[in-house]
Amino acid sequence: MTYYDDAFVSIGYDNHKHYTFMRFKKNCSSKQFRDYHYKMLDFFKEKQPNQHLVDTSKMGVISLEDQQYIGKNIIPQMARFSGEDTLHIAVIVSRDVFTKFAVQNIDKQTKAIDKKEKIDHQMFGNETNAIAWLEQNLRA
Repeated sequence: MTYYDDAFVSIGYDNHKHYTFMRFKKNCSSKQFRDYHYKMLDFFKEKQPNQHLVDTSKMGVISLEDQQYIGKNIIPQMARFSGEDTLHIAVIVSRDVFTKFAVQNIDKQTKAIDKKEKIDHQMFGNETNAIAWLEQNLRA
């Protein structure tokens, strides 16, 4: 099910495998990047999943400020919306070294807050492995 889709991003929910997703299609502006995360967060409130897939393989470079903003503001809110369960975030990383660095930076910030917010954040080289990991963590 697609919740939002444009030239830069697709946000939705896999009804069969029970995870939300955010797939970047190409680089976007800082404002768009944050706006897309707020759209995703609104959808997250509605679905209240504990599984989330982010495909950054085509995202492009994002600023340090945006990396910190996502790590400190968006991800903790996602964790709260997933209830008592641990939030599992599978991130498909880009081969581009700068994008990969940005994702790793967000990962470090997430690990700093994950004890409080119950977040399990893992990076993968492809969608197959990312989804397999999410499936291992489905709610009973």
